[in-house]
Amino acid sequence: MKRPLLWASVGVLIGVSFAAKPTVLFIALVVPLLRFLLKRRRLLAATMLLGIFLGAFTQLCYQTYERKVRSYSDSCCYFEGTVSRHTSNGYYVRLSVIGTEQETWRLFHIYQFTAYVQSDEAPEEGTKVILEGVPEGFTHAENPGQFDSLDYYKGIGTLYRLQPLQCITVRKPSVLSKHLSAIRNSLSCKLQMLYQTDTYGLTASIFLGDRSSLLEEERLLYERFGVAHILAISGLHISILSELLSAFLLLIFPRRASDLITGLLLLVYGALCGFSISCMRAILCFLINAYGRQYHRSFDSLSANSLLLICILTISPYRICNLSFQLSFASGYLLGLCRNSHLKEHKLIELFRTSLYMQSGLLPIVLQSFYSFSILGILFNVLILSGIELLFILLILSVILSYLSILSGFLFAGPVHYMIKLTEGLMRSLSALQPFEVCLGHQELFRISIYYLIFAAILYFEKRGKWKYHAKLYLLLMLLWIVLLPNRRSQAVFATLSVGQGDCNVILCGGNAIVIDCGSSNKKDVGEKILKPFLNYYGYQRIDYLFLSHTDHDHTNGLSQEGSLLNETKLICTDEYYHIPESYLNSGTKLRYTKGGEQFSIGMLAIKVISTKRAEMFFDKEDDANSHSQILLVTYQGTSFLYTGDSDAETLGRISLPKVYYLKVPHHGSRSSLNEQFYDTIKPNVSVISVGRNSYGHPHQEVMDILNRYTDRIFLTKEAGAVITVFHGKAIDTYSYLNR
Repeated sequence: MKRPLLWASVGVLIGVSFAAKPTVLFIALVVPLLRFLLKRRRLLAATMLLGIFLGAFTQLCYQTYERKVRSYSDSCCYFEGTVSRHTSNGYYVRLSVIGTEQETWRLFHIYQFTAYVQSDEAPEEGTKVILEGVPEGFTHAENPGQFDSLDYYKGIGTLYRLQPLQCITVRKPSVLSKHLSAIRNSLSCKLQMLYQTDTYGLTASIFLGDRSSLLEEERLLYERFGVAHILAISGLHISILSELLSAFLLLIFPRRASDLITGLLLLVYGALCGFSISCMRAILCFLINAYGRQYHRSFDSLSANSLLLICILTISPYRICNLSFQLSFASGYLLGLCRNSHLKEHKLIELFRTSLYMQSGLLPIVLQSFYSFSILGILFNVLILSGIELLFILLILSVILSYLSILSGFLFAGPVHYMIKLTEGLMRSLSALQPFEVCLGHQELFRISIYYLIFAAILYFEKRGKWKYHAKLYLLLMLLWIVLLPNRRSQAVFATLSVGQGDCNVILCGGNAIVIDCGSSNKKDVGEKILKPFLNYYGYQRIDYLFLSHTDHDHTNGLSQEGSLLNETKLICTDEYYHIPESYLNSGTKLRYTKGGEQFSIGMLAIKVISTKRAEMFFDKEDDANSHSQILLVTYQGTSFLYTGDSDAETLGRISLPKVYYLKVPHHGSRSSLNEQFYDTIKPNVSVISVGRNSYGHPHQEVMDILNRYTDRIFLTKEAGAVITVFHGKAIDTYSYLNR
């Protein structure tokens, strides 16, 4: 393709990515591509090379300045800036000055650094404020698959969070900001009046880009079927709105005036919606297109998107890590490729091909964040693409006409409401069809690069007209992705997750997901926010086997929060002393009471229950449940892993064990589990203490002293995050997720 701007944008992407995270893979891919371009088009090779240098230079400048700001802000308590955006429990401030009361430092305005302020009371957007408080840095996720606050906030240019001791208003927002805020509030009130609670969140998201009222269940449903792009103000919405405005204004004004007014109205609409990346990209593309029409120039959406990408990454290279940025520009490029296709097809076939384009091109990006996708997403995208225009038009008419007559607003709001309910009902009905949802897990950069090279080759040969049945090839590409992926289930993974003051151990082996306890006394939603993302990260969707050492809340409450993980669970094992809640026992689930000395196999795993039972004792006190914990010895390829629950020192002293490789230290390192003879017998290579912030003094210093005497490596989950052991053939690698 003879588009210098396109190849320059590719170069900028490569340069920014390489400077952010240097890797040999970039060089291995870029050098052959440059050689190919040099043979064919030297101008394209030169622009791409220039883009690489520009991207790398910009990223390095930004990183240097960011490190300088962070080092200076460590001692800061004074912050000055402008309120830019509200959230449900705080607001963002675009910083202009940082420092102390005695000394301040004005920030360089090319890079927009923000701070997230946690507060129940938020000043109006556009208000200039002075904040006093201690900044807190964001941290990496402690477990694979868990939400990473550091990466997320870094991708939107936010340096730290503040809990302000004092907030002083320096300047009220401008008249324009006040009017925009009033208009947005008025439109939001009209939507609340026209639509019921179960559809208001979606309409506010589609029309105003406000997702604060969107139910979590709705968001997950749309993401699951790959149609989450309608939940934000995207190029699709802006193109529909621009076509409506242009068609209406052309009845009154000539082309030049109508384009000018349409552009101004789109800018106002973008300001109302907060100028998200996708919204800003679509509006700027319209303005470039309108400018080209005035001077009789053709509009090339690929070149327009490339120019905007170069400008945005030059000013804010951190956005390369932002999911919205990636999805927005990837969608823009893919739609540009669809529009540049010379194939003439039926409207429905064209929609299907566009949906296949989008799903295939966005698949790696979606997998990096959600780890799974729905095959039905292709068909749902066809449904959405064919119906979203009508829904958006009716939504706009319902809001506008409600200012004239509330009855006329309800007249158009009714079809919108039922279209939304019908679509969501259909998705809920099909969501039970598990085979249509494919969980592939986290993908490596090498696999993603190979995928996009194959995808680019398909597009190249289709452009030259050498492949006729292109739709079949795109579908084949998606199937190849599923079939040719490295089989994560062929490797064995043993993990002790970081869940605070609690226990959660996971074994992934031979396609089976085995969980030993899951709960925490100081972290909420452990099943939903930690265990489930971890399983999805490795390509698993549910728990196959569940073992409970005992039923204390810090070992079990994570499972009661997420019932879907226990769907189709084959076996739940525990001691007969403990009562298993009915919510754990779904259809097809078997409950098995185990006894000391019992042995059984799960695939290549040999599991032995080695806890002993004191028949003469009666457990009247709740604390005695710890001494009745089920102890498991799991062996894989001759390597032993010992899981001890909350066993006490007396129980540990009565059991006989061989030397083990891995020990989950009993009772979070409590003194009550201290038994030196036990540690001297098993002499573990690796000892892991699952512990968080607590008032019990865990882990006790005497336990740490014993471990230092009898074990080679000690991990505390509150410092190391998840502790993961991976078998690479016969080699064993145990590492800390936070310090990897």
